[in-house]
Amino acid sequence: MTLELSKITSQVVHLGQQAAQRKRELDAITPHVREILYVHREDEQLLELAQRATETKRWRGAIPIGEPLDSAIDPPALPARLSIVAGDGSQIYPDSHGIALYYLINVGTIAFRHGSGQAPIVNTYPSVSSEAESLSDDELISGPLVNARRDVGELTHIVEIALAESVNLPTVALMDGLLALWVQTAAIPEAEQDRVQRDYLQQLDRLHEASLPIGAFLSRPRSTNLTQLAYLATFDDREKALSYVLNSRGVAFKGLRDVTVLAGLLRPGQRSALFEVAPAWNTIYRDRGHSIHFFYVHVGTPTQAILARVEVPVWVAHSRSAVDLLHAAIVEQCKISVGYPYVLARAHEIAVVTNAERAEFERMIGQQLTRLGLDAQLSEKAQQKSLLAGRR
Repeated sequence: MTLELSKITSQVVHLGQQAAQRKRELDAITPHVREILYVHREDEQLLELAQRATETKRWRGAIPIGEPLDSAIDPPALPARLSIVAGDGSQIYPDSHGIALYYLINVGTIAFRHGSGQAPIVNTYPSVSSEAESLSDDELISGPLVNARRDVGELTHIVEIALAESVNLPTVALMDGLLALWVQTAAIPEAEQDRVQRDYLQQLDRLHEASLPIGAFLSRPRSTNLTQLAYLATFDDREKALSYVLNSRGVAFKGLRDVTVLAGLLRPGQRSALFEVAPAWNTIYRDRGHSIHFFYVHVGTPTQAILARVEVPVWVAHSRSAVDLLHAAIVEQCKISVGYPYVLARAHEIAVVTNAERAEFERMIGQQLTRLGLDAQLSEKAQQKSLLAGRR
């Protein structure tokens, strides 16, 4: 049996109709939200209200830090020489039905020396952990914990290479996704949450001490921080606004995304104003001196609006030269591969473990186990699945 598309045709039609209706609704309110940003572009009272809202620990909006809300800032010139360092990671999760209990993390890095004429310098850093890493006799390490350790490994290698590159060249570091390490989950024991978070923050400390800018590039973001800020501006009464923050379970402007609003304000290469993330989920980073800030940047073309979100720590956000360097580097990289920095795409390509590579790696494990007189077989369940898959 396979997926019978004829049975879901009507559901696909309904899905398309819903998407079209939602687009019409959002198109109708987007100009209104842009007007709010223009009218309140330098509104001190709105800034004070946003700061009051952050005190509730429930608001998830954007806190202005001095640039007009509707800013559209052109990219500065890129230095003649600049090293752009990036990294990415992939993993093989532990499988109780495999021939051995292990998990693998592979980190790929790239140093792109702009203006040098040299080929990018690439490296991989594979590591394997055995069954001794299991949390108990009957519980394997969870996927979220493997992911967290992978993210720490990515940042660690990025930092090592960026620091080495910065000895001879101006250097920026780029990573994919969010700047924050997400570990608050029941799948990760509390002690391990603390450990990986501490290790991660220590790497940001090293960059801060070296004044080396880092940015986290988030493609196709769904954030609503800016529209949440704009919604606060619709209240005439401050107390009513704070009551909304405390009691509302809904979303502002029907869940209108920041990028939808900004797509009509930014031209290719331009960035938005900088904002701080409200401390509802930024508290740990605030406390350690790395409070998360962000801006949006248009990395598309005149005919195709592509907006990305770039997250930076506070010490980058408060340095105009550091922000300019990141802004220029990202725009330049997205000229090589439209919409997504070349170094991040290349780092992913370097890091990914293909099916063929995994099969060869497991063959190596099997040979080693057999050499030691140990059983090297898939479970019966895995064998049957493999057999059936081979017949299809």
